[in-house]
Amino acid sequence: MRIECTFQTEKIPVSYHYMMVSIIKEALFLSAPQKADELYNYNGKRNKKSKPFSFAVLLNQFKKEEHEFFIFGNVKMIVSAFDPQWLLYLYNGLIQRKKFSYRQYHLELRHVRVLPEKLPSSTICTFRTLSPIVMRNKQGMFISPDHPGFHPTLQYICNQTLENATGKGLQGAVHFTPIFMKKIVVQQQHEHFMSLNEKSILYIDAYTGLFTLQGSIEDLQRLTQIGIGFRRSQGFGCIELVEQ
Repeated sequence: MRIECTFQTEKIPVSYHYMMVSIIKEALFLSAPQKADELYNYNGKRNKKSKPFSFAVLLNQFKKEEHEFFIFGNVKMIVSAFDPQWLLYLYNGLIQRKKFSYRQYHLELRHVRVLPEKLPSSTICTFRTLSPIVMRNKQGMFISPDHPGFHPTLQYICNQTLENATGKGLQGAVHFTPIFMKKIVVQQQHEHFMSLNEKSILYIDAYTGLFTLQGSIEDLQRLTQIGIGFRRSQGFGCIELVEQ
């Protein structure tokens, strides 16, 4: 299941990921505080367990100036998840709050709608990225689809993602074949990255475009709903079925 949230705002930061995470967290803590606390906290510390959703941000009519996007249209956020109850909590929190602030930025929710869900019914399907895919190896290095470590890393993160979100891991191997993909470098700015540089920016190698996934139908369906790769709950790895 997935929902589309439309916001009105004058501007957002280029490093908007944590701002959107803040909106999601605020909505969840408003509508389902216990569920939100279980998702984001563990024994008084930040819960590092993978989250059961992915999201993508789409900008309509904008202009980039230095470190900000000036918005002349609107900002849309698509959130995708396996559990419809979880999305209902998010939906309720969003429409209750409606106005959100993050640092000097202010966004007003205009409407939320449930999107038609397109799920695989074949073992080989073509997808496109709605938000870029991030993969990293055991050493923490970001890797590309043609890296020799990509396939085993894909199996690991997909299995972990499905097990955490649905209670059941992969039924079998998942094979990823790029069709047309390009590398982009995404900036994430947060106080967590103060030790990296004076601007507290993490530079992430990510990949967008078309690709095929091959695997069991159930696995492909669940991955379509939850997303693939690392940092999904930070605005990465949200995918859409194109052809099957």
